[in-house]
Amino acid sequence: MQQVGLSERETTKSIHSQVLMVFMLPIAGAIVNLLFALPAIRQIMIQLSFYNQRAMVIIAGAITLALLALYLVIYGLTTRIYHQIVEKR
Repeated sequence: MQQVGLSERETTKSIHSQVLMVFMLPIAGAIVNLLFALPAIRQIMIQLSFYNQRAMVIIAGAITLALLALYLVIYGLTTRIYHQIVEKR
């Protein structure tokens, strides 16, 4: 990218925006999927006499935060490796 006239700052910004879009779209999709699935999960848990709204919200939040943390770690690694690849060429 720097060979076509972009500064190092512009290259880094471009890499971050490209990789961020690739990583955040699946997270957004997973959160939307979870929001639509919660009523069905609630009904199943009521049928099994195992429904606890507080526990369900805590678990859903914890899973969402764990997924986000995992994606951010992988995002950081991917961005660093992508930047190294771009610098070599």
